[in-house]
Amino acid sequence: MTIKNPHVLPEQPLLARLQRNLIGIFLISFLLLDGLTFAVTETLFRHDLLVHAQNNMSQIWHKQQDDETQEILHNDFSFRQTSDNFITTWDIAASKHIVQSVAYGPGIPFPLKNIFPFYAYLKPTHHASFVIIKRGSLQILVGTDPLWHNGQFVGWIQSVYSLGEMQIATRVLAKTSLIVAGFMGVLALVLAYGLSKRNIVPIKHALQRQRDFVHNASHELRTPLSIIQTSLELAQEDAQGELKGFIDSSLSEVHYLTRLLTHLQRLAQQDSGILALDYQWFDCAPIIEDVIDAFQEPAKQAQMAIKSQLTNPLMIYADPTLFKELLIILIDNAIKYGQHGGNQITVQSLLSGRTVSIRITDNGKGIPPAVQTRIFERFFRASPQNGHGFGLGLAMAAWIVHMHQAHIHVQSEPYYQTTFTVDFPLPRRGSP
Repeated sequence: MTIKNPHVLPEQPLLARLQRNLIGIFLISFLLLDGLTFAVTETLFRHDLLVHAQNNMSQIWHKQQDDETQEILHNDFSFRQTSDNFITTWDIAASKHIVQSVAYGPGIPFPLKNIFPFYAYLKPTHHASFVIIKRGSLQILVGTDPLWHNGQFVGWIQSVYSLGEMQIATRVLAKTSLIVAGFMGVLALVLAYGLSKRNIVPIKHALQRQRDFVHNASHELRTPLSIIQTSLELAQEDAQGELKGFIDSSLSEVHYLTRLLTHLQRLAQQDSGILALDYQWFDCAPIIEDVIDAFQEPAKQAQMAIKSQLTNPLMIYADPTLFKELLIILIDNAIKYGQHGGNQITVQSLLSGRTVSIRITDNGKGIPPAVQTRIFERFFRASPQNGHGFGLGLAMAAWIVHMHQAHIHVQSEPYYQTTFTVDFPLPRRGSP
């Protein structure tokens, strides 16, 4: 399994992303609420218009029911049109012959002969019925009320109402709502920014207190550690036998704590964004050799051998201090975890185009696939039971890679080998 480009976010970008997420959540919630409000408003608006049209039809039917019944009974097929409140009304006999031959009215914008499909809604019932039909882009409300005379069914009175005005009103409502939503969206964005910024403040204060504590604690502990290290080194010169073994072990622990404090200080500087880096061109091969030489003794104690395959010279554009620190982290990690089942570490340097690659390989037990995606997280340890470690080394390495706009690749095959590869891009000479 290969993992590329671990996601490394210092404090400021992390807080900025958190603020953007809060603003996004607020705006999405506002848009959903605004959309729901518009949908409910439109539904209620359409419902009220339909109820109003149906009530008007019912009033017309109530006023004209007796007259319409007599006209149908006397087979009065003379032309007559009744129009009231944009509602056009006509009579239909039980034989489904329409009383008026042709009629135009404000309620319907086409000849009555085109309304024949309305006959599908003619049923001899005892109650009125209403239905909405479509003619192209036009919607029409059709109402049909059966007519009875002395218990005998005689026909229908039918009315139509164009819903064009409702459609126009709905479009106007939609445009108005869109304009209002635009203004409210801008206001919501301003409020979301202010609220998110206000909610971020306690987090910033907590992170600042944590950063101050780490920085102060690291600084206060470094002085006594330096004194202890100096004292142990002096005592080591004259120590022999078992005492020398105790002093060597103590020095190893002091070196470990010193590296831990260095990582903590670096991470605190990383979070604060106050660390100034010294980018420059330099030959990295001698630095790699120096780091390998410094780890020969720890590797020997772990019954491992470190071999190098370096291109010499090998110019690179980076911060020399951080580059050396990156090598120390990766080689120390290879010894720490590669010694369980492995006996060899290989450090290679490659030049390909405008990319310098540093590759560190061990033949230990590898990294379990289940945790490979988490090894660059702070305080995460793949094997907590194996010796020292607080899970800061690879997190620090990932940050160094991030600051150099480089890429780190991890390829691990369990019980075969693990390879960390760092690709440094080479800018053109003279470019920052």
